Amino acid sequence: MKYATTPRTSFLALLTLTALMLPVATAADSMPYLENPIKYNNAHDLFLGIIQYFLAGVAVVSTVMFIWGGYLFLTSGGNAEQVKKGKDVLLWSSIGIVVIIGSWVLIQYLIKGLVGSVK
Repeated sequence: MKYATTPRTSFLALLTLTALMLPVATAADSMPYLENPIKYNNAHDLFLGIIQYFLAGVAVVSTVMFIWGGYLFLTSGGNAEQVKKGKDVLLWSSIGIVVIIGSWVLIQYLIKGLVGSVK
């Protein structure tokens, strides 16, 4: 079965949609104002916020690993394998902290160069 669209059916469909949408359009002015649930006003601030939360989480993990490495090192009791393991954890968590700080500085520098201002 073929459906043919005639000018009359198109006009009736448009008229029906208009009649259905008219109450929505007139009520739009009386609707309460919805505040922005996101505290960021543009994509630049949102991007920096996401990076800031990500780097803060990684910094917390790296700091916990640094503390864990110190605990392993101090409680090794002269066991050479445990001392090496503690030193390795301390070394790699220190490198992680330096990389996190360096990446934050680099991101701030790049964003400031591209956008012109950083909060």
